[in-house]
Amino acid sequence: MWTFGADYPEAIRAYQRALAESGIVTVPAPSPAKLAAATASQFNTWGAQLAAGTASQRFDQASLDAIHTQLVDSGLDVGMVVVDDKWEGEYGKLEHAEDRFPEFERTLERIRGHGRRVGLWAAFLRCDDPATHGLTSADLLRGRDGEPVVLGPADAPYFLFDVTRAGVRAVLRERIAAFVARYRPALVKFDFGYEIPDLTLCAPADLEYAGERLLGLALEVVVGALRAADPDVVVMYYALSPLFAPYVDLHSVDDLWMNAPEYHAEVNRRLFFSRLLAELGVAGYGSGGYDWVHQADIWFDSVACGPLGMLGSFTGDLSDSTCPPELVALHNGLTRLSRRRARFRVDAIGASGLGPVTGARSSSWVRIEDGEPVLVVLRPGGFLGAPGVREFGDLLSTDVAVAVGSVDGGGLAAARRIGVVPRGDGELVLTFLPDGERVDVVVHTLDGDRHETSRAARGGRLVLPLSTAVDGAPVTWVELVREPGES
Repeated sequence: MWTFGADYPEAIRAYQRALAESGIVTVPAPSPAKLAAATASQFNTWGAQLAAGTASQRFDQASLDAIHTQLVDSGLDVGMVVVDDKWEGEYGKLEHAEDRFPEFERTLERIRGHGRRVGLWAAFLRCDDPATHGLTSADLLRGRDGEPVVLGPADAPYFLFDVTRAGVRAVLRERIAAFVARYRPALVKFDFGYEIPDLTLCAPADLEYAGERLLGLALEVVVGALRAADPDVVVMYYALSPLFAPYVDLHSVDDLWMNAPEYHAEVNRRLFFSRLLAELGVAGYGSGGYDWVHQADIWFDSVACGPLGMLGSFTGDLSDSTCPPELVALHNGLTRLSRRRARFRVDAIGASGLGPVTGARSSSWVRIEDGEPVLVVLRPGGFLGAPGVREFGDLLSTDVAVAVGSVDGGGLAAARRIGVVPRGDGELVLTFLPDGERVDVVVHTLDGDRHETSRAARGGRLVLPLSTAVDGAPVTWVELVREPGES
């Protein structure tokens, strides 16, 4: 199949449309419960584990409890906590390590008790010991020498299940059903499906599924079992191909460990293309790097594309950075603008499509639902060489980086409630309000205070001064309420 467009994104859009129109790719609409989980902001424990020296086999009850306590104390209004590797004991069993996590399930309940959902990392294709499952070495992927492929560090090696074997498929379905019933994850971070070696290194028993078909079969088995156990569980994976859309609910920009200290640049590049999957129903999860240095830019780019994310540490990291109140306020404000839709369009409105060093990137974005702009993110000063954008159509203009979104279900121009999150001091002008219309302005600060005023549009323009603090308290967001009876 060949498709064409005026630029790379448009050519990709044409390809996705062709797949959808031909029925090759179909994505059903999610339930309200699944949608709520898929759009919740996330804190992932992996970065904190690394910073504390408790990754992999050193991850234990005390470490998990400490991370959760630090998250609660931070004030970050996070909707989900994703517990990363290695909460499991033996790979393949999908059960927690009882020696390291004697109160694992109680901790999950404590997380839920704080009003947060629980997500769990899992590498479903890894296996420490096939005998645990009544299987043999014949049920593992084999290398050219005929022996099972061994991956992982020398002190913790593991094998890979061969999903072309009927016994393996049966074990996976049974284990996954028990895993979902016991731990009740709202989201599963399906990690390392891509670590299946290519055909030059190993092959499955059934060569009909050699190459890319092997991962396709693995997705059918794993995701099929997850959804059979709980149709509302959210599956997050890394894959730009639209052929993954029927299996994946969230596209993750992870992992960014090779991009230090340019996490923000790489997230912007990856979102530039992954945003297109939202038109098929797969939103983009905007993770963070392994520090807090550029987290503000990452969240600013992420909010139009999907849920905010982070995997920073509260006890120091490689950059010795912290999460200050101003950053907490930015996160909590942007979550107010987060949308609860699975299918939408995001346009890069300050785009540089090519760059020999920086790659494709954009300074600014607009999210469109049902043909109407609902969220606009502008950077007048540009971003990493991408041109700055000071205005969007006949809706708004600004001299400061800002996110402006409808807090109602519809478009920005018709919204009765509008949210504004500034990243500096300056001015926002809304140009879609009738002359004389009054708007109640509520500035929310991190300390819980509300500062209320009222303003009126003059000459079709509502001028709104913006500041990131009020009396020293960081501003989370500015709520605009159009008074009843005005239009």
